[in-house]
Amino acid sequence: WGIDLQAAYETKEPAWYAGQCPIIVDDHAIIAPGGKDVMMMSVNCEDGEVAWTTPNPKGWHMSHSSIVPMTLAGHKMYVYGAEGGIIGVSAEPDRAGELLWEVPRVGKVVSPSVVRVSDTDVFATSGYDMGSMLLRISENGGDFSVETVYDKGPKEVLSCEQQTPIFHDGLIYGILPKKAGELSQQFVASKPDGTVVWSSGRDNRFGLGPYLLADNKFFILDDDATLTMLDATQKKYKQLGQGPTISHLDEDGEMVLGHDAWGPLALSGSRLLLRDMNFLACVELGAS
Repeated sequence: WGIDLQAAYETKEPAWYAGQCPIIVDDHAIIAPGGKDVMMMSVNCEDGEVAWTTPNPKGWHMSHSSIVPMTLAGHKMYVYGAEGGIIGVSAEPDRAGELLWEVPRVGKVVSPSVVRVSDTDVFATSGYDMGSMLLRISENGGDFSVETVYDKGPKEVLSCEQQTPIFHDGLIYGILPKKAGELSQQFVASKPDGTVVWSSGRDNRFGLGPYLLADNKFFILDDDATLTMLDATQKKYKQLGQGPTISHLDEDGEMVLGHDAWGPLALSGSRLLLRDMNFLACVELGAS
């Protein structure tokens, strides 16, 4: 079976033809068409039947961000950063698909997914100078409300152009965008309130990422596919290793590094899969 979202729901094709990553929950695919009438939907993986839909009264569109299942204010929900705003949709069986809350946010491109940072708070960021928001969700008698704790630019708080920040041991980690002032393109550890705890420094800038956390280490790939390994400490930037992963000799015998290595990293056991615009590589991270 298959569903043509553009034909069935009038989904607007995202820039660069890339949208969200679907998630599978209890044998159902949860996706956000961002169509004329349907913002989010649940599809049975067995037969393609639609289990529930969430209306789209504001006409928001599909983004590059992905839906994230969370428990906020004691309620299971799906949180999504659409082109137009951020929404929370019920994942509880008796209210599945119900729109619980929404916050308008106009941005040119929305790529990072929303991050849960406490039982009530979520952190949302996007590129093109949009900066970041911290939202506080509360519930009273089944009704939900949202407080915007802050909405600040990339020079004021941690924000990310393309990759989703990582929340670990009370801190948010990510690479700041080009227009973040002196912290431009640095890897930063920040408290959810926006206080920067440490940064990688002016000599350690990483382009657009990507990065992941594994074995209490951060692995960061910069634009030319140089891989950096960090200690996932809350105290300071502590580099453990660094080296090129994708390189080749050109026709003149000159070494050429990777190009636009922006794709997400994938870790299987001790092997890290990574790519740039032209090559795929597998790196062994285990002990030699």
